Order: sequence, then C-alpha cells, then structure tokens
Amino acid sequence: MTHNRGHNPRLHPPLCHVPARMMMYSLSVMMLIGCAVVPPVHCVEAEGFVGIVDGGLVLEPPSNGTVTVSGLDLLATLSSLKAENAKLEAHNSQLQTTTTQLEDKVSQVEQSNAQLTSANLKLTLANEEQQARFAHIEAWLCASGSLPPTALAALHEERVSVSIGLSPDGQVMFTGDASGIITGWNLTHKPPIKLYELSEHTDVVHKLLVSSNGTKLFSASKDTMIKVWDLTEHVPSLLAQLTGHMGAVRSLVLSSSGQRLYSASNDHTIQEWGLASAPPTMLRTFAGHSDAVTSLAITHDNTRMFSGSLDNDIVVWDLTQSTPTAIDVLGDHADSVFALAISSDNTRLYSASKDGNVIMWDLSSPVPTVLVSWDTMVQSLSTVALSQQGNRLLTAVTRPGEQGVSSTFHVQVWDVTSTSASPKLSQELSGYEGIVTSIDLSQDGRQVYTAATDKMITIWSICPE
Repeated sequence: MTHNRGHNPRLHPPLCHVPARMMMYSLSVMMLIGCAVVPPVHCVEAEGFVGIVDGGLVLEPPSNGTVTVSGLDLLATLSSLKAENAKLEAHNSQLQTTTTQLEDKVSQVEQSNAQLTSANLKLTLANEEQQARFAHIEAWLCASGSLPPTALAALHEERVSVSIGLSPDGQVMFTGDASGIITGWNLTHKPPIKLYELSEHTDVVHKLLVSSNGTKLFSASKDTMIKVWDLTEHVPSLLAQLTGHMGAVRSLVLSSSGQRLYSASNDHTIQEWGLASAPPTMLRTFAGHSDAVTSLAITHDNTRMFSGSLDNDIVVWDLTQSTPTAIDVLGDHADSVFALAISSDNTRLYSASKDGNVIMWDLSSPVPTVLVSWDTMVQSLSTVALSQQGNRLLTAVTRPGEQGVSSTFHVQVWDVTSTSASPKLSQELSGYEGIVTSIDLSQDGRQVYTAATDKMITIWSICPE
C-alpha cells in the first residue's frame, strides 16, 4: 500500500496556527514513535506563534530572520539531556547516601557528647562532694587547733626583702629589697616566678602600695624618693618621681578615692600629694612628731588620719580642715610605734609597738579610747596586717631566747572578733631565721605573704576566718 505524501490541508493543517509549545511537543512525540517527517510547509508567521519552513522548526520570528533546527538535532539534544539527567540522578543518589552517613555520624557524636556531659557532671558532683568533705574536715581541724599553717612556697633571694605589696586580683606580688630593687612575681605560677626587676631606687625600699584599681604602684625608699609606676604595661614604667622629704620615706597610704597619697618620713613629717594632676603635686605638710614617722592609717571616709612614730605617740589628724590639724595624741605605748591598721568599718584602730603590746582603739567617738590592750609576750613587734574582713590581726614578733638560745621570729595570728575580751592567739607561723619585715594577706585572708631578713619570702596557707 502506497502512502500519499502530498499535502492535504485537512490532514496537515498549517502549523503556523499552533502555539509554539504544542508544536514542539507534537514534533517530539512524532519523532519518538517513528512517524513520517512532516512535509515542508511555508506559511506566514503570526505574532506569538512559530511556523514550518522547509521542514524545519522556526525558533525566532521571521521578522528577525529564521533559525531552524532539524528533527535529528532535537532527538540528539533530547538524548543528551536524558543522559545528563541520569548523571544528575546518580549524583543526587550519592549525595543522599553521603548525607545519611553524615547524619549517622552526627547522631553518634551527639550521643558521645551526651555521654561525656553526663560523665563530666558526675565528676563535678563527686569533686564538689569531695571539696565539701575536705572543707568540713578542715573546719573541724582548724576549730580544734589541729591543722597547722602550711608553707606553700619559700622563695630565697640574694638580697634581704623589706617590703611586700599585692595586686588587687592577687596575681602579682611585688617585693622591695635592701638594695632598692623592686621585683614583680607571677603568683599564678606554682611556685611563683620572677616577672621583672625595677631598679630606679638607690636604697632600701621601705614600702610598696598598689592602687585599688591595680593600675599604679607606689614605692617609698630610704633614698627619700617616692616613685609612681605604671602597671598597665607588661614591664612597669616610671610615671613620676615625688621629691620633698628630707629623710627616708617609711610608709605610704592612699585615700579611699585614690586621689590623695600620704607619705611618712624620718624627717618627722607627713606629706599629702594630689594624684589628679600629672605629675602629682605636694599639697600639704603635716608636722607634729618629734621623731621619725613610721606608719600611717586613714579612715575609709577620709576624715581622719593616724600616724605612728619613734617618739612613742600616735597623732590623730583632722583631714577635713584646710590646714593640717592635730586633734589628739595617743600616748599609751611605752616604746616606738612601728605599725598601724584600721578596720574597714572605721570602728577600730590597731597599733603595734616595740614594747611588745598591741592596742585596739575605739574610733566610734571623736577621741579614740582603748578597747583592749594585750601583751604579746615577745621582745619586739615589727609590723602588723589586718584582714579585709577585720576579724584577724597578724603581728610579726621577735621572741627572746632562753638559756643562751638566740631569739626566734614568728608571725602571730590573732582572732580579734571580740572588742571586750583579749584576742585569742589562733595560729602561729614559725621557721624564720630573721626578723619579719613585712606581711600582706590575700583578699580572702587564706594566704599570708611574708618577707624576712633571712632573705626568704614565704607564702602560707592558714585556716579561714
């Protein structure tokens, strides 16, 4: 049977009247099922449609010229697209497999993390329980007097250390020695290690004081100088040198605002320095002692200052007056007053003397009165330190030897919570081979830092308050 390949308008309507999408779909189906190629047709292009010209598919309107694609080209393109699609499906399958594997691994990691978190929690609880038991045992031993102080570190120096100062965060200790060198120590390292040495002074460094914000260090020396150091740098730099005293500077104290510095000297005077300016300027001179001024203490409201001297007296100064005014002289000690300490609530002053006595003074009234005076039963007192909580007073003492035995040196720890009864000696730090020249305490009162003429710097752990 012979097929009629001629053009019959009813069997082959002009494709120029068929939308482009429908026409492409029809041609694709016809080629796939093996139908005869559409005979050539020439028709006029209508807007929005395509037509057939010489058996090819018009892709652009004839107004811009015609571009034709043969049926074989479409079949090859479709085959290529199918192959690419198969590759994409295979790649997608691989990605899904990899994703599933990763999800499994994440799940395993999460399970491991959960197990580790649980184990860590158990360890933390066990550690807290252990610490609680240790604290309970420690408290019981301390209460019974069965737990002696422990020396955490003993640092041997080539030179005698005379003074100690601590940074507010407790991470750095400063020591000043007999040759004028200031050493910075890293307390976070066990045992502490040296950070640097500052050698601007030419003689004994009697006192070291760190500002409450930890940015400045003040040093007082036998060379009559006061130096101000910048602690914000890795190695402190010298900010200022304060001159004005005619003798060794023995003690320093800062006002609670940090805007005033007071210095005590062998020239029998006290000087007030304004720190708001750069460099600091001397504001006033307090003259009221007949011998070297050894120690200073100031109330936290900055209204009164106390000065101890080798003349055996404690002078009370009114800081609210424009001119230096001595409002009282406390003369209860029989020998040189070496150290003063004041409680944080401004209610008590402690004074230590070469006569071996410590006096607790009542500051609640304008004129201080003796609350308690006790004999430490020693040959001499060299310095004191009061804990921030105000319940514990430390005294450095020299105890005379017996029957030809040389003197011994100790730090006594006194419970001063009572203001009506003599303080109780709760602990004693021993083992020194020279006079203890300086004492400082950590903020929690658990660690004691001491310097002595035996060239040792010792760090102690003591019972809590």
